[in-house]
Amino acid sequence: MPVKKYILLLIFVMVAGSTVGTSALEFATEQQKLPDNPKAVFALAGKAYEADNYDAAVQLYESIVRRGIRSGVVYYNLGNAYFRAGNLGRAILNYRRAQLLMPRDIELQENIDYARTLAIDEAKKTIVPTYHGRFIENAKRFSPNEITICASSLFVFSIILFCIAIFTDAPGLKKFLRRTGAIALLLSITAGATLGYIVYENKQAPHAIITAERVEVRAGPGNEFTTVFVLHAGAEVVVRRERNGWLKIEFPSVGHGWLPRNELDKIQLNSG
Repeated sequence: MPVKKYILLLIFVMVAGSTVGTSALEFATEQQKLPDNPKAVFALAGKAYEADNYDAAVQLYESIVRRGIRSGVVYYNLGNAYFRAGNLGRAILNYRRAQLLMPRDIELQENIDYARTLAIDEAKKTIVPTYHGRFIENAKRFSPNEITICASSLFVFSIILFCIAIFTDAPGLKKFLRRTGAIALLLSITAGATLGYIVYENKQAPHAIITAERVEVRAGPGNEFTTVFVLHAGAEVVVRRERNGWLKIEFPSVGHGWLPRNELDKIQLNSG
């Protein structure tokens, strides 16, 4: 008889402790009484995720993002938390944001591919059969920071080679240094131009993810216009224009139309 009482007491303590821990986490999240150290918040979010408290994990990871911290790992974990919470649109959105910072992460790409198989709308990719198009697509396998570092390093390297060539007396070495410096400078300019094009493209035609469960794309910027087609959470579109709170979007292989600004979020990290 006493053994049963002890077992019941132990079960009560374990359940109560779990409940108190969850309540405390939810209270801290709701009141935003979070640690000042983002690493501590990150650890707390990880514990919430491991405890299957995905809503709390989402709020905690979002609080890190609101602090202006741009981390591929944070966006990746936020995408996982949204996915587990059943929000496919925001899961794909944050996976794609993570991809901007970790463009060659294999596990991240697998998650994106799997999440897209669950999306209702599927866009057929239009392959640009030109050298320019393929070059840009390959360049996007590198993050903007990586391209910037590459361009800067090549430029500095070319300057160093030119300076050495000026002070060397050996004709053969001078010629080699000048040629190598010219190649490095050309590659630096190419990398810089590529970065500029990618940044320009992202600003002129940014990609966005539908976050609403279902949205009617209309023929014009207003509810009075007829519905052209319907999109669902997780669809990736290209934003072409904005007018009075409405965005003109293009969905590959389907067409273009207008939808309310609050039905989607742009992937680019500097968007509001």
